[in-house]
Amino acid sequence: MLHQLDIKGAYLNEVLNENKVLYMAHQPGYKPSDMANHVLHLLKVIYRLKQATCHWYQKLCAIFISLGYKQSAMDQAMFYKHLPQAKQLIVMAVHIDNCMIATSTTHLVEELKARLSHYVKVTNLSELHWMLSIQVRCNCNAHTISISQHAYINSILCQYHFTDVKPLSTPIDTQVHLTSKQAPSTTAKFVAMCDVPYHKAISMLNWVVLAMCLDIVFAIAMVAHFSTNPRPIYWEAIKWIFCYLAGMCDLCLSYSEIRHILKGYTDTDGSMAEDWQAISGYAFLIDSGAVS
Repeated sequence: MLHQLDIKGAYLNEVLNENKVLYMAHQPGYKPSDMANHVLHLLKVIYRLKQATCHWYQKLCAIFISLGYKQSAMDQAMFYKHLPQAKQLIVMAVHIDNCMIATSTTHLVEELKARLSHYVKVTNLSELHWMLSIQVRCNCNAHTISISQHAYINSILCQYHFTDVKPLSTPIDTQVHLTSKQAPSTTAKFVAMCDVPYHKAISMLNWVVLAMCLDIVFAIAMVAHFSTNPRPIYWEAIKWIFCYLAGMCDLCLSYSEIRHILKGYTDTDGSMAEDWQAISGYAFLIDSGAVS
C-alpha cells in the first residue's frame, strides 16, 4: 500500500549551530528608530536562505537514522527499514516536504507517522493518489500500480492554447532538420521571438520528461540545444511536441506484480550532422514499466 504525508514548514525545523553565524537586514516595512544601527542575528533556518535546503536535508537524515532507517546508496532521498522477523519492509521517498510511504501493512504506516510527528509537524494525507502533479493509481485486484500526468499535460496544453490541436504520432518532425544557421539573422526576426515563451515551455516539458514521458527526451534535448537564440522554426518544433502530447496524455506507465529482471536497451548514433555530437540513448524497465 502507498500512503503520503506532508511536513509542515520543512525549512523552519532546523536551528543554526554555533559554527553558522548569519546576519540579515531588516525586512521591508519594518522601521524601528534605530534600524540604521542594527542588523538581525539569524538563529533559525528560514525560507529563501541559501543553506536552507542543506540544513533541512541534514535534519531529515538525522530523524530517519534515529528511527532506525537506512539511507539508500542509489538514491539519497530514499530511506528504508527492514523488519526480518515480521518479513516486512517499509520504504520512504522524500521530495523536500512531500513524503511517500510504501509498505505492506497499515500498522507500519501509522507507526511511522506517529513517530515522525515527535520530531516535526506532519499532515496526514492518507492513501497516495497525487504527488508532484503525478497521479498514482493502485489496482489491488490486478496488482498493478500506474502513474499518469494527464492533468499536468492538459494544463500545459490549455496554458499555451493547444487544447484543440490535431494529435501527432511522433514527438518530432523527421523531415525538418534544425541547425544553428536557422537562428534569427535580422533584428526584426529576433524581436519576433522576444514574446514567445520558448524557455518556459522547455522548462515545463522537462518535468514531463523526468516524471514519465521518456519518449520525448530526444525531442526536448533537440529544441533545448537552440534555446540561446531561438527562431520561429524552433518554436514550431516545440509545438509539434505539444501536439504529440495531446494524443498520448491519457496513457500511463504501469508496473505489475510479475517479477522481471532489469531490462535495458541502448542505442548509439555517431551523428556527424552540424551542431551535433555523437548521441546515445537508453531505456531501463523493471516489472514491465520504464524507470529510466
